[in-house]
Amino acid sequence: TDFNGARVTFESNAKVVRVSGMYDTSGTFKEYVADGFNQLQWGEDWNKKWNYTYDAVAKVGKGYLDIIVNNGAQTTGTYHIVLKATRKESWEGVNTLSLSRSIKVNVVQEGKRYGFEPSTEASAYVGSSYIGAFYRNKEVGERIIQNTFWGRFLGSDALASVGASSSVQFLVLGFCMGTACGFGVPIARHFGAGDIKKLKQYFYNSIVITAITAFVLTTVCAVLCSEILKLLSTPSNIFDDAYKYLLVIFLGIPFTLLYNLLSSVLRSVGDSKTPFVFLAISTVLNIVLDLVCVIVFRWGCMGAAIATVVAQAISGILCAIFIMKKVSVLKLTKEDRVMSKPAVLNLIIMGFPMGLQYSITAIGSMVMQSANNKLGSIYVSGFTAAARIKQFTMCPYDAFATGASVFASQNLGAGNLKRIKKGIRIGVGVGMTYGVIAGIVLIFFGRELSLIFVNKSDAAVLTASAKYLFYAGFFYWTLGILNTCRMCTQGLGYSGLAIFSGVTEMIARISVSMIFVPKFGYLAICFTDQAAWIAACLYIVPVCIYCVNRAGRHIAGDHGLPVENK
Repeated sequence: TDFNGARVTFESNAKVVRVSGMYDTSGTFKEYVADGFNQLQWGEDWNKKWNYTYDAVAKVGKGYLDIIVNNGAQTTGTYHIVLKATRKESWEGVNTLSLSRSIKVNVVQEGKRYGFEPSTEASAYVGSSYIGAFYRNKEVGERIIQNTFWGRFLGSDALASVGASSSVQFLVLGFCMGTACGFGVPIARHFGAGDIKKLKQYFYNSIVITAITAFVLTTVCAVLCSEILKLLSTPSNIFDDAYKYLLVIFLGIPFTLLYNLLSSVLRSVGDSKTPFVFLAISTVLNIVLDLVCVIVFRWGCMGAAIATVVAQAISGILCAIFIMKKVSVLKLTKEDRVMSKPAVLNLIIMGFPMGLQYSITAIGSMVMQSANNKLGSIYVSGFTAAARIKQFTMCPYDAFATGASVFASQNLGAGNLKRIKKGIRIGVGVGMTYGVIAGIVLIFFGRELSLIFVNKSDAAVLTASAKYLFYAGFFYWTLGILNTCRMCTQGLGYSGLAIFSGVTEMIARISVSMIFVPKFGYLAICFTDQAAWIAACLYIVPVCIYCVNRAGRHIAGDHGLPVENK
């Protein structure tokens, strides 16, 4: 390491593993050696948070031993470590067992040693961005620093820190995205009908409502951040990093709303390319900022969150500049900047139910996340890696569904039922085709894809991630049906009906998490999403058909539609 030491990591199927002793540099065996600073050794502090941990579900345990060179003037050292193990539940009798392994470690001192009084300053090191701190007399040596990049660079604990709150991120950010998308529906309808005055009126009112929503959401979420993580049963060893990451994400809510509102409005007036270009720029920038914030500045998980928020902010600002300079139909005059009660009510009726649909779905995901968090950090890390891959592969679904929704809304305004039906059929067909292809990739290459986020040495985490992706791949095609039908139902003005597809997803996830996870463990987690997708499809398909038929009657002159479509 950079700090005069080395870390030895190991795995075992034994319930208890400990360091029984070491041969020091002179070749003498000692039961307790001061050079090995780790609670796995004999001593009164062996049972603290850095000891060997065994996962009863996965039937695998992980541990590590950190070594520093004992002499400030010494530059190298060779240590012969003896590990012993037992399948019992306690330490008793471990040292008499024949099950053991010896490891030789060569250590080169290249870093610094820090002097301080442990009784007053040790906590400062434990709360730092390092994994922990250890000391002897008035000297301290850092444990291996892992904050180079979350996941593959930061390590599995950092990956777990990022993923421990993924469900609540989806709840809040999903509400932002859904609300912004809902605001675009009446704008698209007025654009299809050629009513530019109403379009501008709705655009201005949507900006005001979004600003108020951003303030309220940011304040509430930032204040409750710690309590949210406790509610999710976040493991104590990743709580601090999870808190820092989530807090920064919450503070970036205004920028999330900014980009999603403006990109939704641009799509509503027929421009889907520009938001994509800005998002692509944002994505590249996010990657660069990740490397800078995490590797160069060593900000850890918080750095990854800062990179995400800054990239999102830039994409939103680029959309705003583009609209002001290039999109004449969205340029607002003084006459357009007037609040309208009917417009506000219409936007709220369309936007908030779409946002709540995401949030209601996320409530089920939070229960699922909490159930998974209780299985241990191995499964938290594995699930997080798989969820990142799942989120990436699900992006095309959102694109297909959003395009079909805007298409349906524009043609409702234009009174063209035939094109509404054609758009839905094509959207479902394209989505299902993509789902089959993506599913095959996840089934056969899930482990390889997981290596993007997980080190090859974290075998248990890799297995958990690949297992989740394997089972998800068989049901990916259902998302082509679910997303397109749900978004088109919303695009036709029936956001109140569409929201219940989120309710069915929530009920399915909660049911599997509470009934089956306690009995079947992580295997049940691997089928929770699929149960939700199928349940939602069984609801939304007939509802979408019903809404299309009512849209036909509306176009033909029958005004039996919700108030927002009259």
